[in-house]
Amino acid sequence: MSEFEAALREALRRRAGDSGGRSMPPGTRRRVRRRQLVTGGAGAALAIAAILLTVTILAGFPRGARTGPAGGGTSSAPYGSLPHTWPTIVAGDRDDAYVPPADATVVGQKHVLYSGTVAKADFSFVGYLVDDGGTGQGPCLDFTGPSARAKEGPSVSVCAYAPVGEPVPTGADLDLAGAGSSQIPDIEANLGFVSARVRTLRVELSDGSASEVPILPAPEGWFGIRPFLFFPPAGRSGTVVALSDEGAELARAPMCVNDGASNVCHAPVRQLASIPLVWPEVRPGADGTPYVDHEEGERVIGEKIPVLHGEVTTPFTGGPVAFSLVVWRSAGGEFTAGECVDLFEGYRVGKDPSQLGFDAVGGGSKHPLSDLPADALSKPVVLLERSRVEGENGERLLTLAGLATTDVARLEIRAGGEVRDVPLIADPLTDDHRLFVAYPPLDPAGEASGTLVALAADGSELWSSEIRL
Repeated sequence: MSEFEAALREALRRRAGDSGGRSMPPGTRRRVRRRQLVTGGAGAALAIAAILLTVTILAGFPRGARTGPAGGGTSSAPYGSLPHTWPTIVAGDRDDAYVPPADATVVGQKHVLYSGTVAKADFSFVGYLVDDGGTGQGPCLDFTGPSARAKEGPSVSVCAYAPVGEPVPTGADLDLAGAGSSQIPDIEANLGFVSARVRTLRVELSDGSASEVPILPAPEGWFGIRPFLFFPPAGRSGTVVALSDEGAELARAPMCVNDGASNVCHAPVRQLASIPLVWPEVRPGADGTPYVDHEEGERVIGEKIPVLHGEVTTPFTGGPVAFSLVVWRSAGGEFTAGECVDLFEGYRVGKDPSQLGFDAVGGGSKHPLSDLPADALSKPVVLLERSRVEGENGERLLTLAGLATTDVARLEIRAGGEVRDVPLIADPLTDDHRLFVAYPPLDPAGEASGTLVALAADGSELWSSEIRL
C-alpha cells in the first residue's frame, strides 16, 4: 500500500457514516478567475534592466525606524560557518529592523527575513508578496543598507516576476541581484531567489576558495521559491552556483561586486538544467470537511455521499487548494434519474470553515451517468472530467476524473520517466465500477503531458489515453 493510499484510507475511515458537508456561498460555484501578470510597483526610484530594482541613497541608516509591520525572526546561525575572511555578520533585534513602507500592492505584511550588522554597518532584509491587480504578482525583497554613521547605503527592491532572464521557479533556479555604496566600498550585498529544487548555494571565489551561503526560509505565501542574502569578501570576483539535492549544478551567475562606486547589479543567469515536470502533491482529507453542493432543481434520493476529498498543491507557484468528489441518486428533473457524480476543485478553505471561495482555481461539474453514451460503460475507463484551470496567483491545475470498471486492477500515470498510481475509490452506490481523481504533472508553462493507463490483474494493458488538453 502506498503512502497516498494509506492516507486515503485513514481519511475515509474518519468520514465513515458522516455525509454532511459545507455549502458554498451563493454565486461562487463554477466560477474560474484568470489573471495575467503585469509589471507592478513594490519599490520606487530607478528602474534597472526592466526589473523592479530601485535604489535610494540614505543619509544614515534609520535605526529603529519601523515604518511598516514586520514578522519573522533573525538569527546569526546561518552565517556563522562562513570563513573569517568574509565580512562579519551579527544578528539584530527584529523589532529594531527598518521596514520600508508598504504600498497598496503589498499583500499582507512585510516580513523581516534578517537584520543586523555587516562589518558593523546596519542592514535589513525583508520579504513580502505583491499583487497590483495585473502582471505585478509574486514574491519581492527589500534590502536596506549597509549604512553607518555619516555613511550612506542603498535601498533596493527586487521581485521574482521581473528577472533579467527567466523567472524563478517556473523558468530558472536562480535570480541574483546586488547593491553597494561608494561610502562603504568593501561591502556588496548579493541577494535574490532560488527555486525549491536548489539544496545548496555555493560561492566560488577568484582565489580558488568555495563556500556555501545560507538559503533563508520563505515568508508566508511563497511557494516553490526561497530568498538568499550574502556579503562576499571585498576585492574578489566570483561565481554563484545553485546545486540540487544530488549535487548537480542547476544554474550559475557571476557574483555582484563593489567597484568603489554606488551601484546596482542584476546578474545574467546561465540555467544549466531543464526545469522538470512537477507532480501536484495530493493530501486526502487535509481540507477537513468536504464540500457538498446542493443546487436548485436537484431531486436527491437519500443523501449526497462524499467519497473523496482533500487538498492538492498546485505546481510551481500555487498553494494548496481543496477538491471534493460526491455521489448521489437523482429522482429526475433537471438531472437525469440515476447516479450522479459531483466534482468540485480548486476552492480555498478559509479560517472560518463555513466560508469557502473560488479565488484560487475553482471550478465544478455534475455528471449524471445516465447521460453517458450507451456504450460508454463497456470501456475499462470513462473520463467524466478533463479540465485545466488557472488561478489569480499563478496557480495551474489539470484534473482528470472518472470511473473504472471492475476489470481494471490498476490505474497509473506515466510521465517524465516516472510512473505513479492513481487510487481507485469504491462507489457506495454500485459495485460495477470505482471512481478516481488524478492530477498529472505540469511543465513550467502549465502544460500537462504523459499517459493515463489502465492495467488488468495480470499486468496487461486494457486502455490508455494521452494526457493533453
